[in-house]
Amino acid sequence: MRVAVVGSGFAGSLVARVLAVQGHDVVLLERGTHPRFAIGESSTPLANLTLERLARRYSLDDCYDLAAHGRWVARFPELRRGLKRGFTFYRHHAGRPFVRDGSRTERLLVAASPSDHIADNHWLRADVDHHFVRAAVAAGVEYRDRTVVTADMLSTPASCSATSTACACSPMSCRDCRRAPIPTIGRRCTTL
Repeated sequence: MRVAVVGSGFAGSLVARVLAVQGHDVVLLERGTHPRFAIGESSTPLANLTLERLARRYSLDDCYDLAAHGRWVARFPELRRGLKRGFTFYRHHAGRPFVRDGSRTERLLVAASPSDHIADNHWLRADVDHHFVRAAVAAGVEYRDRTVVTADMLSTPASCSATSTACACSPMSCRDCRRAPIPTIGRRCTTL
């Protein structure tokens, strides 16, 4: 099946890569380019478990190493990250300003890891997202950056035989299909 994934942040790149590993023909479309600025991401124990599960289920060994600070530093020292020792959630009451009353009843402190080796990370998204895009391309994903996806690309005319958002017909042979098939959208990126 031909699949288009829109957006090449870490989620889009991972989805595209998993689909490619499963044998699908995948194109990953990105409005911008990599590396690019993105707000940092703080991993959580649950997110790390998810990365480890993805690694085991789909043979994505880099995901396993990126799930813990010590493994990340050992395998990917060039990918910038921060050591996260723990974090706190504060309860917010809609329409009221935050007030610190000293009772600590309005916060939830998430325990820190017992050692730096298994600790969570704060991801520098420019590096991590770029890594995941490169890994998706290495897995066979076709990556196209500087691509703007518009609503007319996502609608399939009634006479078109395509079964997904990717039109299988050629604009030259299908008069009802006025959009280009995925292979002609955007700029094929070969310089990751």
